[in-house]
Order: sequence, then C-alpha cells, then structure tokens
Amino acid sequence: MSTIFAETEFKNEHLRFTMNPEDRLRGVFLLGKSGMGKTEELVSLALQDCAAGFSVFFIDSSGEAVQDILRRLPPSRLKDVVLYSPKAHDSIASTAFLKKEIKHPIVLLDSSRRRLSSETSRHWEEKFLEAVYSFALSDEAPHGYVASLFMDEPSILSGEVFLRFLQESSKLGIAVSLAAQYSSEFSATSFEATLSSLGTFGLFQLGSYDAHYFQKVLAPQFSAPYLASLPKGSFVTNLTNEGRALPIFAARSLSPSRLGFPIQVQSVASVHHVPHVPVSENKGGAPEVPGELLDKLLEVDFKVS
Repeated sequence: MSTIFAETEFKNEHLRFTMNPEDRLRGVFLLGKSGMGKTEELVSLALQDCAAGFSVFFIDSSGEAVQDILRRLPPSRLKDVVLYSPKAHDSIASTAFLKKEIKHPIVLLDSSRRRLSSETSRHWEEKFLEAVYSFALSDEAPHGYVASLFMDEPSILSGEVFLRFLQESSKLGIAVSLAAQYSSEFSATSFEATLSSLGTFGLFQLGSYDAHYFQKVLAPQFSAPYLASLPKGSFVTNLTNEGRALPIFAARSLSPSRLGFPIQVQSVASVHHVPHVPVSENKGGAPEVPGELLDKLLEVDFKVS
C-alpha cells in the first residue's frame, strides 16, 4: 500500500505524491525549525501506517504528537495501542516491561523534555530503540516483519545506539522517519549517516547555517534565503520513487484531517499505559526491585548484540 507523502501545485492542479513500501523502507528525514510542520507530517505518515496494519513505533520528545495520534485513531484501534510515559524516577527495571509491550501493534513513547531531563529522555529513547531492535531480531518477529519507527526531535541523535539502529533498520524491515530541528543536534558522523541512510529528505524552514549548507546541494534552484523563509507546512524534497530520487521540488505537507483522519475522541484515558515499576532505595542508594516483581522481570532476557 502506498503512503501519501505530500502535494504540490502544477498548472493550477493539486497533485499528491506517494511512496511505496520499498521507498518508505529507505527512510525519511525531515529537517527544519520548530513549529514549521514536521510533526504534523510525521503524524500523517504514522496514521496511514496504522490504517494499513503495520506495526508502528513512535518516539515523541514533546508529548504532543502521540496525543494527536491517539485522538485521531478509530476507537476500535485504541485497544492495539500501548502508551509509555516514563517518569523521572522510574528505574532501569521498567525497561523489562517495555520490552514485553513492544510486541503490541502500536507502541508510543512520550519522552517529553518538558517533563523529563534531557539525560533521562535520552535514556528512555535509547531503551526504546534497543527494545524494537531486539524484537525485530528475535524469533518472535513474524516472517516478513514490517514496521515503521517515527522519531520526532529525539535526544539521541549523536549517540551510538541511534547510529547503529539507523544503519541496520532497513535490514530489519523497519522504515525510519526522523524529524530534527538543526544539523548541530547530530554528531558529524551521525549526520552524515542520516543523509546517506535515509533516502528521502524534506527540508522545512531552515536555520541560517543549515540553509547555507543545503544551498550547496540545491543551487541554483533553491537558495539559502528561500530555504530560510519557507512558510509553515512547505518544504523542499527529493522524494524517492521506486528507488530513484525525483528532481528536487517544493511541496506542502498534508494534515491528518485532509487525509481522512479527523479527531475521533477527546479523551485517551482508555489507552493502555505501561505500568511504572515502583522502586525502593536500599542502603547504598541504588534502585531495588520489589520482591513481588522480581520473578516477572526475570522472565525477560533481551540483549542487543
């Protein structure tokens, strides 16, 4: 099933562009300032994948995207969703439960930096990636496993876990869609790997440095001033079609509502939340798993190679 990615205007007609599953597997990278439409584009792609029956994982550093997804999913699909919202004091033991829940069809991580420190947010995002990676490699993953992983401005862009996952994702059958604000959030190695690993890019309104960086690639068609002044919802893309990048063109994102995903529910209280594991402090000050939970935790033995 093809995914609607964007639209553009040609001879006074609005044309929609789609990506087939193979192109999605090559990845999508969205770059641009906050508030320019990247999150809405990710939500639109994620909802289409949910409707198509794919496994969907979503890392949301603001907490707003996952709430939007939940409000727009048909009520009948809410039973398929696990929402994980870790607290600042949750222990490492909680990741065992996370790795069990990763088998659900739709798994959402709210790693909001408004609630968690950057370090804590990064910790849980890395654990989430490790859980997805482990499941995709395990015998429990069905034959021909296909999944989508969305990362909306995560805290892990310069880390080794992110880099390894990015390089292995397509082999695991996981289509990665990533959004970030600035290239400076990456290490030099991870930014180069992102550009080479993710086949389709979408450049929303860019900061000054990034606008001049991409001008070198896009000139003379698109200048730095143009890239730095794109209106909200507009972006420049090299959309991949059947493995080949189309000529670079300007496009607009499509809101979930325009794609047939109106708000279905105002409250998402019925969604299953992964339970927080209570911890006690031993004399050394380290987190200690309560005895009644220990047996459950020992049932899980996921290791990332």
